[in-house]
Amino acid sequence: MKRDINVDNLRGLAIILMIISHVVAYYRSDPVANFLWIWGNFSVQMFIFCSLFLFFVKPTALGLGNFFSYLKKRFIRLLKPYYIFLIFYFIARFFLYKHDVTMAMVENSLYFSWMDPSWLVVLFLALSVLTPVVYFMNKKNLPMFYLYGIASLVSSVYFSLKGFGNYKLVMWLPWSIMIYFTFYFFNYRKNDKKILGLAFGYFLIFALTFYFHFYRDGNFDLFMNKYPPDLYFMSFGLGMVSILYFLSEKGVFNGNLIKNTLNYFSRYSYTIFFIQFLVISILDWTNFRFIFGIKSWYWYFLLVVGITYVLQLSFDELLKMKGLISRRSSVSKP
Repeated sequence: MKRDINVDNLRGLAIILMIISHVVAYYRSDPVANFLWIWGNFSVQMFIFCSLFLFFVKPTALGLGNFFSYLKKRFIRLLKPYYIFLIFYFIARFFLYKHDVTMAMVENSLYFSWMDPSWLVVLFLALSVLTPVVYFMNKKNLPMFYLYGIASLVSSVYFSLKGFGNYKLVMWLPWSIMIYFTFYFFNYRKNDKKILGLAFGYFLIFALTFYFHFYRDGNFDLFMNKYPPDLYFMSFGLGMVSILYFLSEKGVFNGNLIKNTLNYFSRYSYTIFFIQFLVISILDWTNFRFIFGIKSWYWYFLLVVGITYVLQLSFDELLKMKGLISRRSSVSKP
């Protein structure tokens, strides 16, 4: 199947939005930054959508005979950048943050229970297992396919009413909505009416859940409804994914500068996710914002993106020199 440039556009946009959301967290007093913080947290849905979309491009290549070899390759692809990131993170933290590194921190990070970015790794690992299972259920056992979909939806409603302590233990269930959404979306992606209808439906659900959250406790911050995701958080994100894909299909992102920027960030999205977190952590430990008086979130964003870009480019060139990747390949897409 021909490469879908819209997926590249959305994945590039997703990682840029992730960086923005991490940057504006330091500038909540700025109205624009606060708006981006509240409403920019749908980047994860875009990120996951793009990964799942690529699975459905060639799902028939996966069967029971090669399922475990598929998982092995997938897990290595997801875990290797994370553990490399941990090495650099703890070295930097030791030298730049009062030697504040303990064995408990390291051990818990290895098992995904301490390090903040680890939740996304855990989610991708879970979806790597669940997506083929859901796909096979659709082919072999429709009652189970629909039953699991209903359970996923019900869980997102439940978490709208009540939170959960250790969200990493249960987040795979509401996040499974993404599998069903992407499955449907992939099959009808060329039908504008269905895509816009999908967007309208999710925004309608969002409006209803917004009303519920606003009058219950005034908590309409997407971030506060993200761990684990509830129906309010998911519906807004899926509506935005539908609209942005539609806009990309209509050429909104076709300008050379925009297209090339999104393509680069898409190509290295997964490693950029870790690099930007490391960059922001180092700048935070060294009080860089205060020392140099960076009072505007957009200047800080450009600084983080610039350093991240240089580090990613250097890392990529190093791998090419070592002959580990070719000039036209990438090892960083989730």
